[in-house]
Amino acid sequence: MKKFWIISELFHPDEVSTGYVMTRLAQKLSHEVDIGVICGPIHDLKILTSKDKLEDEIQVLRTGFRISGSKKLPVRLFNIFFLCIAISMKVLIHTRKGDKVIMVTNPPILVPFLSFLKKIKNFELNIIVHDVFPENAIAVGILKKSSIISKFLKFLYNKSYQTSKKLVVVGEDMLDVFKEKIGDREIPMKVITNWADHLQIYPLPNQSISSYYNKNLDDKVVLQFAGNIGRVQGLEQLFDLMIKVNNQNFSIMMIGNGAFQPLLYQKKLDHDLDHIHFCGEKPRDEQITFLNACHISIITLHQGMFGLGVPSKVYNVLAAGKPILYLGDRDSEISRYIKEYDVGWSFSWEQEDEIIQFFEDLSLEFLPKFGVKGKNSRRLAEEKFNESLILDTYSNFLQN
Repeated sequence: MKKFWIISELFHPDEVSTGYVMTRLAQKLSHEVDIGVICGPIHDLKILTSKDKLEDEIQVLRTGFRISGSKKLPVRLFNIFFLCIAISMKVLIHTRKGDKVIMVTNPPILVPFLSFLKKIKNFELNIIVHDVFPENAIAVGILKKSSIISKFLKFLYNKSYQTSKKLVVVGEDMLDVFKEKIGDREIPMKVITNWADHLQIYPLPNQSISSYYNKNLDDKVVLQFAGNIGRVQGLEQLFDLMIKVNNQNFSIMMIGNGAFQPLLYQKKLDHDLDHIHFCGEKPRDEQITFLNACHISIITLHQGMFGLGVPSKVYNVLAAGKPILYLGDRDSEISRYIKEYDVGWSFSWEQEDEIIQFFEDLSLEFLPKFGVKGKNSRRLAEEKFNESLILDTYSNFLQN
């Protein structure tokens, strides 16, 4: 009997988006097929409790190699490389001919590793694409587009993707990118988005925003950025625009952590951006509370990230019934949601004057308009981004 294997750096009880998605997929498949998981060690031991146990039918094999918490890029690359070797060794040992391997592109270095192992072990390789490397590294300036390294990596990854049996991408814009990457290969591809936890995350209309942050914000429009404060988000450009805005009617609450937080915090101090507040990281089980602690949710992607990723947080923002302010490439996945379903506002980074004017005009008198878009957000989460429907789509596509 063929065995299914899920390969991911992160897995239960880690609740970072990729870990959560792959855990729920494993739980879904475990009721239908023989399944095992090969993953990295538990990232945050503090979240492991006696109740955090998966069903007995899921075999979980973890590597012993642990990634350090360093934010320095060379150290992170070194750690990820050796983690991928450790995961690959377990794949080499435990998979058999004909097994179905389902991997997610995190960490990205794992893609060519498993593509190579597929030729040795003759398993079926199915890839769930959350991030597109090396194009995302080129977009944020880590790699130069014209460099020999970039060209080699694009060739290597395109060839690796072309060895897959099936490909899952998380957006229509990403599908366009992959049609070009795989060329004339007849590989089944399907857009399967992430989902909203709409039963656990929902609007809390009576929640006090001021009480949550322990600040007097009653006379402010409160915008919130929640998530990784890293390179691909393009937040430095947002902060540069805030320097040009003259409006005391709003505040921005930054929830999360990441490599760019020190730089952004220094920019806040240097330019007296007193209306921007850094609130630190929040645990996943507090999502319903902190996602409701705003009037508008900010979602950003660095310029040039079209088709290279969809922030998974967007779905629970919709579930919380919040309108979205999206700043990123034109016609990207989130921009399409906003235009098609009227769940917020979308600007490209080139629309600098329009973005500044949007912030200049923010006022509590527009709360009714925010409410209409928020109701549209909640409806979209319930009807289109339903977890049960999306996991069924995954199961049908990967098994058939």
